[in-house]
Amino acid sequence: MKISLFGQRNHLGVGTFFSELSDAFKKFYYIGKYIEEVDPFDLDKLKSAVAQSNLDDINIWFWQHPAIKSAKGFNICWAIFESDKLPQEYLANLYEYADLIWVPSLWASSRLYFL
Repeated sequence: MKISLFGQRNHLGVGTFFSELSDAFKKFYYIGKYIEEVDPFDLDKLKSAVAQSNLDDINIWFWQHPAIKSAKGFNICWAIFESDKLPQEYLANLYEYADLIWVPSLWASSRLYFL
């Protein structure tokens, strides 16, 4: 089993969430050794990570990406959206890709409207 975090370290909001969650996971003795960061913009690494995924893996995606459909394991989308409601089309697309949707704050989760 591995926990793959698909995102990119950068100074944007999503990059900050990605970096901080990845760093926090790596500090845990029992799961830190299973963490793998994958930059979806590095297509060779993305293809390799998806090809090597297993049914017992956990994949956390920091934005919707077509490769999610090919990744084996439990797929989680981290939905970052700066509004008071996630649009129905956006949610429908996330539900098509993911087994679970996370939102990064109480503010966002209290405003998550399901289909």
